[in-house]
This record gives sequence, structure tokens and C-alpha cells, in this order.
Amino acid sequence: MSSKILVVDDDPAIAEMLTMVMEREGFDTVVVDDGIEAVKAAERENPDLILLDLMLPGIGGADHHVDCEDRHGRCGPRPGIRCG
Repeated sequence: MSSKILVVDDDPAIAEMLTMVMEREGFDTVVVDDGIEAVKAAERENPDLILLDLMLPGIGGADHHVDCEDRHGRCGPRPGIRCG
């Protein structure tokens, strides 16, 4: 079973590039383009890693991880890489 990566970026070109690289390396990817959808996807998909843009519509990347844990608890701590 391959690891799952949640890619969160509102720039389609960046999201596509990250997805291509991750899938080429054998990872499953899920892509969303805003912070609110990222919280939902983190709960639903239970990713092993979250690649998170800092400047997002809805909930910004800087607030996303804390918000996900505080409001829902279910997605719990996840390794994340925040990109600007």
C-alpha cells in the first residue's frame, strides 16, 4: 500500500506539478484548492503527509493544521510541509 499525500494549492500549475512528481515516485495523491476543502479532505482521506500552500482561500495554510486538530480532532497530528 503506497502512502497518501494531500496536496493543497490554489495554483493549478503548482498542484499539477506536485501531483506528477509524487505519483511518479509511487505516492497516491489527493488535490484540493482551498483551506476549507483541505480540512474535509484530511478527515476523509487520512493522508500520511500534507503539502500545504501558505496563502489559500478559506483557511490559510498557516492556520490549517491547528484548525483541523482543534475543530475535529479526528484528523489528529499529521506531518505537513507548508510552502509559500
